[in-house]
Amino acid sequence: MFRIPALQLILLFFLSIPLNGQIRSSCVYGRVTDSVTLKPVADVSVFVPFTSHGTITNANGEFSLRQIPPGHIQLGFRHIAYVPRMSYFFFSGSDSMRCDLVMAGATIEIAEVVREAGKIDWEYGMILFREIFLGDSYQTSCIIRNPGDLYFYFDGDVIYGQSRNPLKITNNYLGYDITYYLDYFKFDKNRNQPAALGQNEFFAFGGLAFYTDKNAGDKVKKTKWIRNRVTEFQGSLRDFLQDFFHDAFWDRKYCLRKVDENGPDSIFYWDAGQAKGRYLRYDRMTEFPADKSVLTRGPADNLMTLSLPGPMLVFFDFLDTPDISDDRVSLLELNQGDLVFDRNGNLVANGSGLNWIDLDNQKRLKNTLPLDYEPNLNK
Repeated sequence: MFRIPALQLILLFFLSIPLNGQIRSSCVYGRVTDSVTLKPVADVSVFVPFTSHGTITNANGEFSLRQIPPGHIQLGFRHIAYVPRMSYFFFSGSDSMRCDLVMAGATIEIAEVVREAGKIDWEYGMILFREIFLGDSYQTSCIIRNPGDLYFYFDGDVIYGQSRNPLKITNNYLGYDITYYLDYFKFDKNRNQPAALGQNEFFAFGGLAFYTDKNAGDKVKKTKWIRNRVTEFQGSLRDFLQDFFHDAFWDRKYCLRKVDENGPDSIFYWDAGQAKGRYLRYDRMTEFPADKSVLTRGPADNLMTLSLPGPMLVFFDFLDTPDISDDRVSLLELNQGDLVFDRNGNLVANGSGLNWIDLDNQKRLKNTLPLDYEPNLNK
């Protein structure tokens, strides 16, 4: 299988529980100051990326973010005039941590060889951006409220996009208002030369998002949002773990395939940390056995432990077809070997690391739920 190299990057949020099974929340608070003047910085967005957990600093640069569940948490600090910052925490439950942060002023530089986009080029860039980033070419249900903040420029045949301010997006398909801090957008129609004719486009984008639940206003709209959210929840990490726990793994059409550098098939993966793409190789004819050899009960009541020998590709047959090229695919990596979780797909706060990266080339912002979304968990 060769998959067109297109993707959306998802930053993982860990919703975890302590071993006693009682979910407790924590708090992080602090003050943000300017690195030069040492004065407080107001209106800094402080949030757990791709969730609904967030706040902004007040006039004194102070913030307080409560109701944070236990586990490994990445906290983003974003202000259009400052260099983005990330802080990492591990909360064991009912913790209260102080985080004072210094932010440096941002500068944007474009090399002289880069040609800035004119009106026609900007319109072309917007067409690509709506299709690739939003997944809604005509903005029928996913709408950018401040498109004028987007600008595009060229380096040869490659088009890049950035935004002067955070993008304000309304997702009427899932019922969220989204603030998206765009770090990069890139499109190159000639990058992937080995691909079949018409399938050689390369694109990638990345950034951080903060979600706010919309007020439905009427029951019909709310019902539609709930239905759409349940649909898009399928193939997610929490859904994957819930099905494992309830012995519904095979019934729900999940399949594991081990990442193997000698495999005959491949899927494209953009490594944000290395700022480059690579191919994850595997064998489509070989499924990894998800049985008692890797899945055990414990270490406590109502908990299970998943042990994997290495990185896995998780395939979900979303469209119920024999062709795996239209499956929803994610990369699962356990940095310390084991993954402990409960019946609702919550991870245990045991200090182990986990990467879950969405590789689905059909999934866009329109179809993406916040990572702390919880459907009806009474399966």
